[in-house]
Amino acid sequence: MKKIIPLLGLFIICSTNAAAQSVSVGVRGGVSIPNLSTNTDNPVSEGYSSRLAGDAAVFVNIRFSDLFSIQPMLEFSQQGGKRNGRQAFPVDGMVEGIKNNADLPEGIDIKDILKNQILGGSEYIYLDTDSEAKLNYLLLPVLAKFSWNLGPKTKNHFSFYADVGPFLGYLLSAHQEYSKTKPGLYDSKDAEETIKVGGVPIENLIAQFVGEDFDITDEIDGQQDIRSDLYRWNVGISGNIGFAYHFARSAIFIEGGGNYGFINIQKDTQNGKNHTGAATVSLGYSYKL
Repeated sequence: MKKIIPLLGLFIICSTNAAAQSVSVGVRGGVSIPNLSTNTDNPVSEGYSSRLAGDAAVFVNIRFSDLFSIQPMLEFSQQGGKRNGRQAFPVDGMVEGIKNNADLPEGIDIKDILKNQILGGSEYIYLDTDSEAKLNYLLLPVLAKFSWNLGPKTKNHFSFYADVGPFLGYLLSAHQEYSKTKPGLYDSKDAEETIKVGGVPIENLIAQFVGEDFDITDEIDGQQDIRSDLYRWNVGISGNIGFAYHFARSAIFIEGGGNYGFINIQKDTQNGKNHTGAATVSLGYSYKL
């Protein structure tokens, strides 16, 4: 990352000296509406809907003609998604905290009991909870921008533009938040009853092994740092369309667009296969140097 920003600056300087008619600098900020998409049937990947987040950027616009310019950006982008209701959890992750419990009798393999003896070898278990994935990225898009003046070009005038280009993304932080978890574990998304062994709910059996104060809602609810489970780098594409009002050496603009990451973000496919992506709506200001 320390090498990328100086290289971006060098690119800007070289491009400007080469053939640019003008250079503008600016800022923009607004609303991000991200989601986590998937094209697999992995149950951990499914069921995400959009969350409301933020997006902010600084940029340099290097204009080569009235029509065409290049716009490198440094963008803080909040990504992720949310889902409510019954959802899948990898069995390995579910029992991680339980199997290391000091009160667990020696020789008891909770994972083997749950996965192989109760779930018939299934990798996943289900429960009802509200979850939200909050991912913060630093993006470096380089956009090809095309602009059209709406009416005669004067000191004060409107323009319409569209831009598109690739981005390089770096994951700054990642958290999964759970809340409103309901008691009861299920062996499938559509199961009508919770898992019971001899008529006893499985979480009650677990409590007998690890302590009577065991509560599945307390085990799940809260925030987990998942950055180590995800790839740090991503690449993708960004694009926007917008309207600008130009006055003197300044311009204000409103634009809508989005971004999409090409790389599956999870390192372990048991944790799903998802792509980042977001729609954005922004207001901004630029100044011609």
